[in-house]
Amino acid sequence: IVTGDSGTGNFMSYYINPQVDFTLSSQDVLSLSCGFNAGAGQYNTSGFGDRRNDNNLILQQLKDSMYNDITNSWINVSLLYKHQFSDNHSISLDLNHSNWRNNSDEFKESDLFSPSAELDPVNSLRQTVVKTEKNPAYNLRIDYSYAPTKEWTIELGHKIEAENHPNDAKVLRYNFLTDDYAIDTMQTLSITSQNALYALYANLGYQISESMSAQVGARYEHATIGADFNGIEIKRSYPNLFPSASFSWVIAPEYRMTASYNRSISLPWVGLLNPRVNRETATSQFVGNPDIRPEFTHSVEINMSAFLGSHTVSIAPYFKRTTDEVQYNTQLVGDIMTSSYTNFSGSRSFGLSSSYSYRSRSGFTARMNMDIQHLSNLGGINSSDFTTESTYGSGNAAVSYELIKDLTLSASGRYTSPFTSGGSRSLSFISTNFSAIYRLLDNALTLTFTAADPFDLQRRERVNAGTGFTLTSDSKPLSQAFSLNLSYAFGKSNVNLEQHNQEKTNVKGNT
Repeated sequence: IVTGDSGTGNFMSYYINPQVDFTLSSQDVLSLSCGFNAGAGQYNTSGFGDRRNDNNLILQQLKDSMYNDITNSWINVSLLYKHQFSDNHSISLDLNHSNWRNNSDEFKESDLFSPSAELDPVNSLRQTVVKTEKNPAYNLRIDYSYAPTKEWTIELGHKIEAENHPNDAKVLRYNFLTDDYAIDTMQTLSITSQNALYALYANLGYQISESMSAQVGARYEHATIGADFNGIEIKRSYPNLFPSASFSWVIAPEYRMTASYNRSISLPWVGLLNPRVNRETATSQFVGNPDIRPEFTHSVEINMSAFLGSHTVSIAPYFKRTTDEVQYNTQLVGDIMTSSYTNFSGSRSFGLSSSYSYRSRSGFTARMNMDIQHLSNLGGINSSDFTTESTYGSGNAAVSYELIKDLTLSASGRYTSPFTSGGSRSLSFISTNFSAIYRLLDNALTLTFTAADPFDLQRRERVNAGTGFTLTSDSKPLSQAFSLNLSYAFGKSNVNLEQHNQEKTNVKGNT
């Protein structure tokens, strides 16, 4: 199948992000941070393609169209409290609540025609999907730090995550023979999934000398995910221990080297476990995989940095080994392109990350980051899990300049080169962003104008290859965006707290 797609859409969003910081005493600080977002919009797409035999003769023609009306909202509230017993002794508590809601009303039409333009009523697809979902989540983190001597540092922490994901989807499918709609019981769902995580972590640091230090740590976590997909109950539990270690050496005041190791996990998103079929078009569908396993990665990195006045340079070679890698997988099942997530055997990669930054006294700054990686996909039993070797890279750069007092102009760009993972390959894309920041009223009022991808350069192409088929999709997303942001700071404060940024457990894949 070779397809061409086009689409249009519009979406309007409103954001507000207040934060209030308090100095309760010389030893106690408190910060309340909130975020609110609401938006609504519509988008529609259309596409065409054909199905051919081995002799490249057209068997059927395909015409797709989809219209979606969406409203959504998001709220985040975070409370951060920190108590400083002394300069080398502190405890902090960070409590976070977030919830996003999404309502969508979607109509899909996917018609198959013979070469003589006769409709195939048996295999064509027309359906409406009314979906409501939300995701209330809570996140509590307690961190404790104590340095009993000049050489030793002890850090302890406890983290709890809990979230639900109520998801109601009503699917009505059109019957071409009776000329009416009926509920599709296979796709109509009313589920509530649960995710939970309990973690304990400890880190021990030792100052070997004035120029050398080392740290060792461990993190134990117990994660659970589960849901009842209309009678198909799935529960998974993942207890794991993750060690880490690092060594830092200040070779000279201008030069520093750090070596580190860690083991990490990516859990499957609970929606990927749903074994029910989700029809997308007359020729494609998505099916969850209840047997998917978490992905584990071992990482080793050596970072070398140089601070040379206005110039900063960093070079970091690294090695990664991933097992049970979670990848998007496409197979030809009958005449239907069936997509899912599955575990590949794993991958091995060697890479080099580097960065450069420059800051002048005249208000000009520049930075550049680059990552080159050689990836070896180790292959497996899946039809798309080929043994492959590929080298790819990515980079981004940004410059800014204070044109006049309190007015700063900036521009940035990002480029990613091709990569291959098993039977899946994506082509390169490039994006650009421009912004202007103007500060007024003694820096209390800040106006920020941003133009994202104003030249409409982004383009995506994806190739999936498997046993007996090759599927190529080409798309050009509507990525142009223009925004105006206004922020105002009331009062003065000596509280040195960054805006809260609760880290969440890494999950792989989404639907």
